[in-house]
Amino acid sequence: MDYFPAHALRQFNNDSRIGKVKGVNVGDTWQSREAVYDAKVHTNKFAGISGSRTNGAFSVVLSGGYEDDIDQGDVIIYTGTGGRDDKYGCWGGSQKQTRPQTFEHDNNKALQISYRRKTPIRVIRGLGDPKNISYRYDGLYDVVEAKLAKGRQGHQICQFKFVRQEGQAPLPQPEQFYDYY
Repeated sequence: MDYFPAHALRQFNNDSRIGKVKGVNVGDTWQSREAVYDAKVHTNKFAGISGSRTNGAFSVVLSGGYEDDIDQGDVIIYTGTGGRDDKYGCWGGSQKQTRPQTFEHDNNKALQISYRRKTPIRVIRGLGDPKNISYRYDGLYDVVEAKLAKGRQGHQICQFKFVRQEGQAPLPQPEQFYDYY
């Protein structure tokens, strides 16, 4: 189990709903991660994956933190968490990977459980440049693949494939917003 200092644990919102959040629609935006947290769309202020190793993942935030991520709008190849230098905090920020990722990390395990149980996750995208980022809710996605792969830096990564569920409002077109990252 991963160790999180007490001050980091206070940053978790214990609302563990799977699926849509009442009153939140595709395309809704927020000016900060804290606002996304307050809206209960992504219930972790820092990590890109919100969920638990018991219930599965509830949401992910795409913010360009991993070079192995591929975002094609309706299909996303998402890199799990972990494998970064601990001196930069619990989640490592945008630091390079220094060791393998595993499915034993709580957040990776949460996504693996969502894959096995076929439960949807909410996807939130970071928009704009890193110094002036906002966040947009882009709907529910299914985790259709969970595997270990070799990342670009040569370390093992946990890799997940997300496919957007049909029947939702369409994603905004690129000309309607800033670049994803």
